[in-house]
Amino acid sequence: MELLNFKKSKKLLNKYNIPFPATKSVASEKDLKSFVNSYKFPVVLKVFSPNLLHRTEKDLIVLNINSYKTLKQEFSKLKSKISGQSLILIQKQFQGIELILGMKKDKSFGPAILFGVGGIFVEILNDVSWGIAPLNLSEAQNMINNIKAKKILKGYRGKEKVDIKKLAQVLVNLSNLALKENYIKEIDFNPVIASKDKCLAVDFKFLL
Repeated sequence: MELLNFKKSKKLLNKYNIPFPATKSVASEKDLKSFVNSYKFPVVLKVFSPNLLHRTEKDLIVLNINSYKTLKQEFSKLKSKISGQSLILIQKQFQGIELILGMKKDKSFGPAILFGVGGIFVEILNDVSWGIAPLNLSEAQNMINNIKAKKILKGYRGKEKVDIKKLAQVLVNLSNLALKENYIKEIDFNPVIASKDKCLAVDFKFLL
């Protein structure tokens, strides 16, 4: 499978009101400085390529960048690793609970929507729930309440609560996208960073 390009991916997210952090393609140190002047540190650098499904294993993502010196160094390292249609993206970094939202086409039922605990341990924990598009808000909230780790979202041991309604609305918007954009075969938002006032698709992949 091939990934939808970065520009078209951003257009889809905006069209269906799926929030994501400020993210820009950068080609020079001037671009880096312009972004940081607007959005401040911390930031993330990552590679986006039509044929790249996993960045972490290939050291093509750098988190927790808090200075120009580090930013320039890591940008230079990534630049030496890429070629062809690959882009380097800079993104504003946010803290919160890491979740996964996604979609796979089921031969019988159509777009199946995925929700669960995200990040690098998603395959190990396998704490997910499924729904069939189209979802309404009530169905989306039921999906959220069906995972084992739901207590974490509701402020477990003094942790910040997640805005469940905002999260459910993103699931509904994702299901609408999946139904209307038939050329998209699979969707992977991992991680989605959720907090008391944000629900952001930090990493977004649309597979064709």
